[in-house]
Amino acid sequence: TRQWQGLQLLAEGQTDQAFRALYKIYQEYKALDKTGDYSTIDAHLCYVLSRIAAGQRSLGMQREFLEKALYNQNSIAPEKPGAILDYASVLLELQGGQRAADILRSYTNIYGKTPKVQIMLANALIQAG
Repeated sequence: TRQWQGLQLLAEGQTDQAFRALYKIYQEYKALDKTGDYSTIDAHLCYVLSRIAAGQRSLGMQREFLEKALYNQNSIAPEKPGAILDYASVLLELQGGQRAADILRSYTNIYGKTPKVQIMLANALIQAG
């Protein structure tokens, strides 16, 4: 499939070509999403795109892809809980302290506290005021 071809390009180190191929697929699926509903886009595709966007320091795109991966009918969160922390980090960089704090509290309720999460939560609460 086209998605596997894009992933193969990524594995071969052809990041720009992989991003273009995978993003085209993402856009096609995104057109089918309904506002207010959980996304139906392949959560793994969204997560891969978020990792590429992170490497390019594109916070806005990273946020969009992580939202689609997490708030999805087949959320990536149970498989990759670190995606939740990635999302909270992006929100902190985009000055979304209150939202990040809410997400981090939910994370600790499910996965427990770690020093990293406690530091992130403290930073989110400071940012939120």
